[in-house]
Amino acid sequence: MVHAAPEISGSPAEPGSLCIELIRRRLTTVRVGGHIYLFGRIASTTEVLGRLAAEGASDGTVVVADDGTTLGLSVLFRLEEALEVLPALSFLAARALRDALGAAWLPAVVRVECATVAHCASWAILGIGANLGSIAGVTPQRVDRNAFAAAFLNALDRLVATFAARGASAVLAGWRDTGGFDARE
Repeated sequence: MVHAAPEISGSPAEPGSLCIELIRRRLTTVRVGGHIYLFGRIASTTEVLGRLAAEGASDGTVVVADDGTTLGLSVLFRLEEALEVLPALSFLAARALRDALGAAWLPAVVRVECATVAHCASWAILGIGANLGSIAGVTPQRVDRNAFAAAFLNALDRLVATFAARGASAVLAGWRDTGGFDARE
């Protein structure tokens, strides 16, 4: 099921901005993205998803926000012993970002911030913020925000499934096989 939330900022959508349908067309996920909430400008996707989680949002629920420069994206995981797997989720986010950066062909100047939080022992939220706007001194490049969001969600879904089935060592092995982060990324 897909939900579109009203834009908090009230600003009209710009051409090429995020669209749930365009993200969904690229999704190949099993766990992540069953419910997607899309916002314009909000303070924190993680805070919004935390409130939704406390109200019973389902595993894999996604909150996405785009203010024209920064794309925020948070995913809810309902996990047994969520507090214990936080370090693994942070690593999975980094790995998913690496995979998404390669899949969406983004310029090397993209700045990404990542945070993983747990509000209780049974769920955790993984959130990222990617600054995809113009950067001083760099030729502007069009970044397909929908492709980036879908690539990240697809990679995260695949990595979480691998982690759940075979543990952290299987994900680490895959990281080593692909060389970790490339200095050009």
